[in-house]
Amino acid sequence: MFDRLGIEPQQAQIESAGFYYSGYVSEDDSCQLILNQRYGRENPELNHASNLVLVDSIGRIPIGIINGADSASRTSSAFDKASSCLPELRKKFPNLQSVSRRQLPARGCWRCCTGPEMTVDCMYLKDSSRIEVLLFLMDTALLVYAATEYLARKVMKEKNLSLTGPERRVNSRPTGNFLLSCISFLDTSLVLDRYTGEWSVVNINREFASILIALGHEWMKYFVDTSYTCMKRKGQS
Repeated sequence: MFDRLGIEPQQAQIESAGFYYSGYVSEDDSCQLILNQRYGRENPELNHASNLVLVDSIGRIPIGIINGADSASRTSSAFDKASSCLPELRKKFPNLQSVSRRQLPARGCWRCCTGPEMTVDCMYLKDSSRIEVLLFLMDTALLVYAATEYLARKVMKEKNLSLTGPERRVNSRPTGNFLLSCISFLDTSLVLDRYTGEWSVVNINREFASILIALGHEWMKYFVDTSYTCMKRKGQS
């Protein structure tokens, strides 16, 4: 991912997010996730699970997960755990020099998952090992989200492009959420013609099309009709 984006991480920072769950406080030997009850100012009556991720200081793109960190409030513990991961991370990122003691604002990169439009800040799973799997999937989704945000900002700056949002606000350095809200606002959709059996992408304006072209074929192909030719309904040609 970093090679394709042209980024060489030199310093990592700690990004944190907290998730609430209903259930008992527990430590499961089968996983490294610790569930605790003593951190949760917004909903103190609910138990709390913390997820700590190392992100690069340039694009804030995840480069590693800190397993077993107790809580976002215990920065020193998180820093020690992150520092212990450096030797392994340097095998993948030879130029990675250090982990910053400055912890990024809670939920900074996790806003896409913990915002009011999403429901994943509350978990309804049976045990801690299943919560750990869910957090892993969310970390993977965050990687794609952060990479998309970084690349979109990069090409928009290079091409002097901007995008008008739902509230008619022009943005030349959009967040990932802003990009998603624009797609929703435009009602960009994949539509099936029942008579011909062909699929087509509708509702893409000139601004958004220019950004897709700047992002390149790997991004643009999902918004081009010809990419869905293989989905043509059987019996129709």
